[in-house]
Amino acid sequence: MRWNSLALTDVQAALLARVRTEGGFSQQRGEPYRTDATAWAIITLSSIDADMTCIQPAMTRLTADQHEDGSISIAPDHPEAFWPTPLAVLAWSCSPVDSEPRRGAIGFLLRTTGKHWEKRLDEIGRNLPKAG
Repeated sequence: MRWNSLALTDVQAALLARVRTEGGFSQQRGEPYRTDATAWAIITLSSIDADMTCIQPAMTRLTADQHEDGSISIAPDHPEAFWPTPLAVLAWSCSPVDSEPRRGAIGFLLRTTGKHWEKRLDEIGRNLPKAG
């Protein structure tokens, strides 16, 4: 479906102003590439059925930034900040081709349980509002 709307044309133009020459997108015009901005741009441009040659290079850039465990981090020097991984899964889902990177990211998410701390009994109930 092709959307014809000035608002969507403005969105598309704003995103295209953030395309990076090395593939992907920046958060703001003139800023460096970011994985989260790239995933959101892919999702947005795909949802408005934009006929853009920048979508596939952006997907390729996300793939290049994927870690061996399947995660996508916010920056190479912060692999523990892997919250962009589900965004990358959604972005790769915009392609009609089933992709190994998407399957790897889904596998990572299914294996990841996060950090857990044991709750101490004396901490439970602290900071609850008092009836008044």
